[in-house]
Amino acid sequence: MLTEPERSIPVAGEYDVVICGGGPAGTAAAIAAGRGGAKTIVLESQGCLGGIMTSGMMPKIINGIGKGGFLKELVDRLAALKSEIVNDVCDPESVKYLFERLCEESRVDVRYHTGICHVLLDDGHDGSRIRAVITESKSGREAWIGKLFVDCTGDGDIGRFSGCSVDFGNPETGRMQPSSLCAMVGGVPYDRIPEFVHQGTGKEDERRNLFALFEKLGKPTSYTLPSLFLLDKAGRYIYMSTHQYDVSPFDAGAVTDATIAARKEIYEQIRALNGSPDEVWRPLKLYATADRLGIREGGRIKGLYTVTVDDIREGRRHEDAVCSISAAVDIHATRPSGDSKKAFSDGGIEVSTYDIPLRALISKEVSNLLMAGRCISGDFYAHASYRILGGAVPMGEGAGKYAAWLVKNNFVPSAGTALEFVRTHKTQNGEQEVFHG
Repeated sequence: MLTEPERSIPVAGEYDVVICGGGPAGTAAAIAAGRGGAKTIVLESQGCLGGIMTSGMMPKIINGIGKGGFLKELVDRLAALKSEIVNDVCDPESVKYLFERLCEESRVDVRYHTGICHVLLDDGHDGSRIRAVITESKSGREAWIGKLFVDCTGDGDIGRFSGCSVDFGNPETGRMQPSSLCAMVGGVPYDRIPEFVHQGTGKEDERRNLFALFEKLGKPTSYTLPSLFLLDKAGRYIYMSTHQYDVSPFDAGAVTDATIAARKEIYEQIRALNGSPDEVWRPLKLYATADRLGIREGGRIKGLYTVTVDDIREGRRHEDAVCSISAAVDIHATRPSGDSKKAFSDGGIEVSTYDIPLRALISKEVSNLLMAGRCISGDFYAHASYRILGGAVPMGEGAGKYAAWLVKNNFVPSAGTALEFVRTHKTQNGEQEVFHG
């Protein structure tokens, strides 16, 4: 153990709203806060916005197409760029470009290659309050002061650094869902392999066909429902075929090892297809693998309300709803299985359309901390439903709008201000302006 000498940390900026993490939720939150008039910055460890949609190469907008708010704007703006969405899947590069343009339009500052490593708290009579987050980058160690902070890290890093209560994994077993590394492949036109390309119909025939092919080639995939998602019919696909088990997102060594193993597996899978007796696969190329491992489970920060399995079963609605979710529970197998039917399950839970209340986005223990995306307050089973893009984006939008409104009115996050905010953002027909799909 070494002791680092005490040192002064320069303040790199002071903002109304500091968005921690520039994934789908964080980008939506930043744009919404900026449009609301708040001086906003988004701090992102990678070299682009979009998170799992871009650097993670899984741009499938599950449970989002057809909804309103920023999700609709995203789809419309992609269409204006002539970027086609096929079976809910969009082009990662188009999303990178669009998110940067939208941040620019909304006067949002963006800082890339900047990882958050610590939080400075002010402890008062009303509990803990974040004064600043501390980052590490090529610019050294820096402090970012804010009035409000939004944890959009996916793993709940800001909540953990702040000492919040954080849940993780299955409460019965302690095990977490596996991670996956995605890739982009191409070179084979869609019309030559339609029986292997996932159609988004809810059936798994194409995935099982692909797994059977790998078994025949003596190269069974660790994810027994490998998926090709169509990007364009000329022959470009998003490819997901790996499961990395027992990888804690809080262990950089474990994430590194899993990433290296998954990338090796993907490379060898493409080589196996290239050597297939069926010549159709010989032109298939591995264009790129994701820059980051796709983490399904991180920390879930305790909020003023916790979304539970009973909420999603019963379809509970809330007056302070920030969005609605109808996605099925999707629990990927926590241990390897050769049975493709056991690659993931719904846990025997039938979902009725339910609301995510704004209270689930408000930290219970830190007075100026909001959350959006998969690190909001929810249990293991609810999280397995709402951890999708159709949930993350509207949560971010709602959190960003709420944050800007709080700053403008000099209010603090609470159950009372959450309800007042939603009530004051009704459209003329009584629907929520924030988003209610």
